[in-house]
Amino acid sequence: MLPFAVMQFGLVLTGAGAAPFISALAIPTGVLSLVLCAVPWLMPLSQ
Repeated sequence: MLPFAVMQFGLVLTGAGAAPFISALAIPTGVLSLVLCAVPWLMPLSQ
């Protein structure tokens, strides 16, 4: 049981350390995917 708790604690620490980087990557990726989804809808309007 103890090794599992230590491993889980390590994962929590790693997750806390990685969270800012993950969110910093997720925001531009989300915006980019939204733009890519919007482009086909906006194409007929521009023509």
